[in-house]
Amino acid sequence: MEIIKVCVRIPSSRKKELTEMAKIWRSIDGGVDAKSPGWDAKAIHKIAKEHYGGLLEMFQKHHWPETGSDMMRQVQKRVKEFYGNVGIFIKIHETKTGSNYGRDQKQISEISQLHFGGDYKKMFKHFNWEFSGSNAMNKSATLICEQFGTIENFYQKFRYINSMKL
Repeated sequence: MEIIKVCVRIPSSRKKELTEMAKIWRSIDGGVDAKSPGWDAKAIHKIAKEHYGGLLEMFQKHHWPETGSDMMRQVQKRVKEFYGNVGIFIKIHETKTGSNYGRDQKQISEISQLHFGGDYKKMFKHFNWEFSGSNAMNKSATLICEQFGTIENFYQKFRYINSMKL
């Protein structure tokens, strides 16, 4: 569903009613485009806490240089640079029961080993992705989500292809 902005003149007494109706209409499509201001910052901080132990630990894990109050000002920029956008960052980290980070890395590594001899450069070339050197594991997760929807989809597809070789 495409969301468009519409400006209308209505009696002031009906503003609340119209606003509520618009919220309902936006949420019918699962709330995809009904995000409130600051949703991205809240999501980043929630993931930083749940998956890394906090913002400092997330910066350290990604080898981002900022520390202290600079982290707060730069976190959205860093997430967008590294993952492409906040939506992909969320998708990579989302799960029903907790962090998928370790499982995802294991699955990517297993497919890399089975199909590309553990050489990430070969895997990137196979998919026409730009190789990212020391960030290849994390960058591959972003690119896999963009191309396959989830790391699990990627894993299942290539596990199936491998089983057909046997």
